[in-house]
Amino acid sequence: MDQKVSREREVDWLSKKLANLEIDKAFSLAAEVDRKIIASASIDRLEGFQKHVGLARVIIKKEFRDMDIGIGIMKILEEQAYNMGLKVLTLSVFARINVHSMFMRRSGLCRQKLFQKIFQDCKYIDEIIMTKLLK
Repeated sequence: MDQKVSREREVDWLSKKLANLEIDKAFSLAAEVDRKIIASASIDRLEGFQKHVGLARVIIKKEFRDMDIGIGIMKILEEQAYNMGLKVLTLSVFARINVHSMFMRRSGLCRQKLFQKIFQDCKYIDEIIMTKLLK
């Protein structure tokens, strides 16, 4: 984010997130090492005709990215999405983050789309959208 978020907006976001957690419209987790958070992930259920789709987000600190933590997190997210009754799980990542084909293969995600979406440091960065059908 390129601007500071107001306290009111942050409180509003958090209260909506907590309400969605209570009614199975969302799921969140954090991973920690030595009492420090090194990764976080979430699933948000889409609405309307897409209510069978979950949008996953995964953030891993740079120094922990090549340790298969992402694979473990994706397994947890997939299980939780299935328990939420979702049929499709999507994950969106920026192409500047090194997304290895091994990660996609091991997590069962299929690359669906690549397009320039983010403008950062005076250049466009591709966004990769991956999906997995849940069984």
